[in-house]
Amino acid sequence: MSVETRSLPGPQPGFLLVCGGYIAAVLTASMISLALFSIMSVENLLRPLAFLLFTACTFVLALPGFIATVVGARLLALRTSHIFIIGGILNGFLSCMLLFLFAFFSSGRHSISVATFIPALIYSFIFMPGGLAGGLVYWLIAYRQRRPAA
Repeated sequence: MSVETRSLPGPQPGFLLVCGGYIAAVLTASMISLALFSIMSVENLLRPLAFLLFTACTFVLALPGFIATVVGARLLALRTSHIFIIGGILNGFLSCMLLFLFAFFSSGRHSISVATFIPALIYSFIFMPGGLAGGLVYWLIAYRQRRPAA
């Protein structure tokens, strides 16, 4: 007997599935981003502390993009995995840019030059695969249904 995987028919997922999917997506994105960041960075990160930091930052910074993706999917009745994967990729990129802007302006500077923007752009590409995996995990939890094939 094989298992068919497809999107759930009918109404959108409930609040608990959305919350559980977001938590699982954040944890997945944090693990993948930390792994890529550790490979790309020369610095030796303390793994448990770095994972907590990545998870906390991801939870806060990815929430606006996640809400926009979920609301857009609900309004347009989109249920395919592609929407959430693309949303996760964009969210990974935009979350890193948001963190960069927050850190930049909280340091007292008021103008951004290309030289200060390039490192943030490079690091944002490290977080895009984490967003991809997070979007896929969210879709797997909230939208996928397993049914035995007839």
